[in-house]
Amino acid sequence: MVEQTIKFKYPKDLEEVTTKQYMKWVEIVEILFKDGEENVNMNELVRQKISIFCNIPLSAVDMIPVEEILDVSEHITKLLNGEQELVTSFKLGEKEFRILPNLETMSFGEFVDASDFLKEAKDYHRLISVFYREVDEVKHNEVLDIEQYRIKPYDSELAKEYSEKFLDIPATVVTGLTFFLLSSFEELQILTKDYLEGERMRIMLLEGVDLAKSGDGYTQSTD
Repeated sequence: MVEQTIKFKYPKDLEEVTTKQYMKWVEIVEILFKDGEENVNMNELVRQKISIFCNIPLSAVDMIPVEEILDVSEHITKLLNGEQELVTSFKLGEKEFRILPNLETMSFGEFVDASDFLKEAKDYHRLISVFYREVDEVKHNEVLDIEQYRIKPYDSELAKEYSEKFLDIPATVVTGLTFFLLSSFEELQILTKDYLEGERMRIMLLEGVDLAKSGDGYTQSTD
């Protein structure tokens, strides 16, 4: 019997992993963990991990020596669980894309789209297109002695077009962004919820709505 050896390459760091690969991995993890951690098929998890990040079919994974599989799987896990830093800029061809300079200047439309795209891994490339846009102007602030820049205005249709190209950029962009947003957006969503509730109450008052009857207010007991 001739022993067949499968040759494959594995990523040395996250720079060698694409956004598309990372998105596929997160989707697989969500599927396998949907019935709880105690019901996860760990062998299938490892098979999928090697297949996705080493870019080989599942049938090929089954032919690789188990010791090699476990070593590569552990290495990839360390890459994914390592410290994720926010990437502030990247290049796509000759074009430079930079992150939204200030979250506080984010428009409501940008916030709504970002919130939606953050919910599912299949939309992570769309999420990138909200926060990273082509650089419009770069200048040096002589007073503060810092470089300042302006990115192009948010255009949802143009962002969708670019998002397809973002599937091939390094995964460091999406891992850093999602890690940052999951902590930042929690606070932003609480603030937005409070703001919207306040606006709704204000409109009801202006329209003369009886809050007690609407169920949105409290009536004082007369007992």
